[in-house]
Amino acid sequence: MSNSELENRRTVVATRSFVAGLAPAEAIFESLKSGLSDVPIMRFIIEQKGSGKNTRYTLPGGKVKPDESWQAGVQREVDEETGSRTFGLPHYTEIGKYEYTIPVKNIKRQALLTYVPVINIPSHQVKNPNITGIEAVSYKELLSLINGKKLKNVPIEEHLSFKQNIGEDNLIKKKSLMKGVIWMGHIDKYLRKKFKAIWKDGMSAQEFNQEYEKIKAEFMRSGIEVGLGNELKKSPEKNKSEIELALNDGFYGKDILYFLPEIAKNGENWSGLENATEGTKIFMKYLAQSLQDFLTIKKMTTEEFKLFMESKETPINKKTDLINKLNNYFIKKIKKLFKVNDSEVSQVYNYIREFLPELSKEIKLADPNLIEGLYQDYTLSNEINNANFGRLLSLFFGIDIKKNNTEADNLIRFETGRHLLFLLKGMAGIKYFNAETEKIKNGYLQHAVEDFFGAISEQRLIEVNGKKMRVNLRMCENSKMKVIFDEKNLKTFFSFLRKGFEQKMEKIKDFYSIGIVFVDSKKDSIREAKILIANFMRYLKSNYKSKSVEISEYKDHTKKYENKEKPEIATGKRLGSMGDLLVRIKTIVHLGDEQMEMAVYPFFSLANQKPYKGWKEKMEDDPDYLVRRMLTGKNGIPGLYDLIYYLEIFFHHHAQKIQSAIYK
Repeated sequence: MSNSELENRRTVVATRSFVAGLAPAEAIFESLKSGLSDVPIMRFIIEQKGSGKNTRYTLPGGKVKPDESWQAGVQREVDEETGSRTFGLPHYTEIGKYEYTIPVKNIKRQALLTYVPVINIPSHQVKNPNITGIEAVSYKELLSLINGKKLKNVPIEEHLSFKQNIGEDNLIKKKSLMKGVIWMGHIDKYLRKKFKAIWKDGMSAQEFNQEYEKIKAEFMRSGIEVGLGNELKKSPEKNKSEIELALNDGFYGKDILYFLPEIAKNGENWSGLENATEGTKIFMKYLAQSLQDFLTIKKMTTEEFKLFMESKETPINKKTDLINKLNNYFIKKIKKLFKVNDSEVSQVYNYIREFLPELSKEIKLADPNLIEGLYQDYTLSNEINNANFGRLLSLFFGIDIKKNNTEADNLIRFETGRHLLFLLKGMAGIKYFNAETEKIKNGYLQHAVEDFFGAISEQRLIEVNGKKMRVNLRMCENSKMKVIFDEKNLKTFFSFLRKGFEQKMEKIKDFYSIGIVFVDSKKDSIREAKILIANFMRYLKSNYKSKSVEISEYKDHTKKYENKEKPEIATGKRLGSMGDLLVRIKTIVHLGDEQMEMAVYPFFSLANQKPYKGWKEKMEDDPDYLVRRMLTGKNGIPGLYDLIYYLEIFFHHHAQKIQSAIYK
């Protein structure tokens, strides 16, 4: 189903997904050990809804919103209802679609069947008022339900059963369901063959678990490669180390967050690591080698270091001294690798201490529904946030001054790994961030913009989301047009680092960003907007003859609007953005070595020409955009928030997250 088809739909589309993951390792092991020929490898999530005689099983899913693509709708619904981490598929391959009627309410729906592979079958019941229970069933049990039989005396929804007639679309429904069950059967058979190939008589549970984790990691890697599609290049760039590339190329470090929960749960010797992404392996190798090199200097083994730190016989001051020596060694290594000085190391350290609190603060301010929910920025805020590099490194490898239980160990390893990733990524980008910020502060562009667009001529009150907002109007001398001059603050390191998980840090250009909005829009406003940009470039060339003046990016998002095309329900390049729905021209302007992002909005408002949006509609959407880009995923890969707060470790965060307006 194309997005344009969805936009023209007359009936509400409800997704229903075969959400499938691997059965637990111990279940597969016992089946193989007992010699079963038909080993149940997959588990499918089914949900129970309703009560009494109306209790039914169903597949995860729900209504697609009018302003979202069906792929986004599938990911949102699966996330909301199950809390499962999806593997990553670009289009959640469509199995089939058909119309049916909800008997009790006499409401028509269009069912869209899809397949969604997941990493984890949730161990925690997701809090959702519409769902009374979640179960993981085998392929045989799922097939039995679809064939009209009951499970625990409960049937499946009528439109998901071969036995129930839904009217004129009944044949289409049966074909769709048949395609789905055959497809799931093929996957189950393929996995059964794969597991039988690794099975050996006399194999221990531990040996089997190692092979199980390798297979799981292989599928995880495949998912992220399909979902994000830019694995680390085989041939490294000149003057770039492996770890620098892992942090700022390929998946920009997002893959490390994706695999980190598995490393946290299984330790640094996780067998699946050999099938993880190159970036993840490089990250782990760098940290492990750093610790090993230090211990070699100290003539200690890892086990001796662990015993020294955990022993009650070791004086606490001796433990502190050794950790501080490890800290100094690691900082020295970081300074050499990233070519940073002590001041820059300290700068990054302090920035990262505030990164997660700032992230949560931004989300809370954008969505009032989350103010009460995301109160816990860290579980171990003092233990991790105040730790030096040496303590972080030792904690990540399970070396502490105290003995923790397994749950605490997993939590500490995850949070220290996450913190180390942020710190190293910050080190990789701090020089570029400082240089670009200083260029704007001490450069010519800000003065040029002030001179070209003129002084404030008047102020107006406008209404945005029901609140009054004061804007400054300027009379642009070159075009004699009144414009709103929307100048943003210089980019913060918090924003820079967050964006660095989406693209190369040296390609981030919007350190200085302005928006120019035509107040009195006319029919030829788009033409006037293009003339304004051309006049500004002429102004720069005329006044700064000794400097190069150019535009490196020119994105014209006015063409579909001008041609009266109906845009597809699709997001822009950046996660959560609105793409061509925003009618504007966006450019990156260069003056010498300075750069500025300039967006020109020909229309103050396009409220009467939906789905297109002018500047006012963009301002009204901004809070939702801030939340969308954090909470929602793309192409089956979880969003940054879910990668930072992994459900199986921070399971309470899911219940808080789905309070967001995005899920309402």
